[in-house]
Amino acid sequence: MIAVRLQDEDGHVEDEFDDSEILNVIIERNTADTKCLLFIDPYGDTTFNRYQAEVLAKEVDAAAANISDVDAERARRLAAFVRRAAAQVHTYVKLIGD
Repeated sequence: MIAVRLQDEDGHVEDEFDDSEILNVIIERNTADTKCLLFIDPYGDTTFNRYQAEVLAKEVDAAAANISDVDAERARRLAAFVRRAAAQVHTYVKLIGD
């Protein structure tokens, strides 16, 4: 399970994604040709800045095409959540692994 949060530059949590399992589904099936998904540490912490967050969101959207309809909808919600960091200065996507 990987928690997905939006944090400010001081590490304060601004919001947390409500579906911590979908990222595991995506990572298990779709990391070979990626730039951001490939480097997510499922057992540690990974942080993406606003420019990386946009790439991550695109990769999550692309992954949605390769998974079940139910999981694809969950993936699209995750991509929209990640894009919120891409749209804001000093906001980061923080992934916290088990």
